[in-house]
Amino acid sequence: MKKVRDSLLEEEINKRKSDRNLLIWVLVILVVMMTLVLLNTFVFLNIQVQQSSMEPTLYDGDILVVNTRRTPTYGDIIIVGDVEDYWIIKRVIGLGGDTIEIKDGYVYRNGSRLKEEYLVELTDAKGWTKRTLAEDEIFYLGDNRDVSKDSRSLGPCKTENIVGVVEEWSIKTKGIRTFFHNIPVRIGEFFGGKDCSGTESGKTGI
Repeated sequence: MKKVRDSLLEEEINKRKSDRNLLIWVLVILVVMMTLVLLNTFVFLNIQVQQSSMEPTLYDGDILVVNTRRTPTYGDIIIVGDVEDYWIIKRVIGLGGDTIEIKDGYVYRNGSRLKEEYLVELTDAKGWTKRTLAEDEIFYLGDNRDVSKDSRSLGPCKTENIVGVVEEWSIKTKGIRTFFHNIPVRIGEFFGGKDCSGTESGKTGI
């Protein structure tokens, strides 16, 4: 009789442990989900490239993650807002206080020529003359200089106009992200052209 009682007691203890472990896992999953929701709401932004001014680094249709809390620095790819009623995606070339000059097809910052391995052609000044940026200004260019509409014609932007900085890891994994994004898009097209992806795509121009 004692063995039966002990067996039942042990079974009850194990059941309680199992229920407690399950509850812990549920709580962990809820915390992770809430954290992701908060990050995607207040820190990260998914955006789809809709132009060719950043080729060959980025291509039309690429899905990227933008960090809205990061402070941009040299070489960062940024999203600039409030430019002719749409967002544009460009690369940071100069920051406040820098002197930017374009001559003989090359970009100079504070007298030093930049090494821009991502370029496939020389840079046309498009009317830009040597100028020192104000403390709250950012000079930006597209990687596809021939078609890019950037600071050469639009002028530098204010730091307050920066929507965010594209995360480097999202650039490296853009092929995978774009592939999975396009699955529900294709499904939506099959059922009448509706985008079922749920991705918040920024409005990007040249």
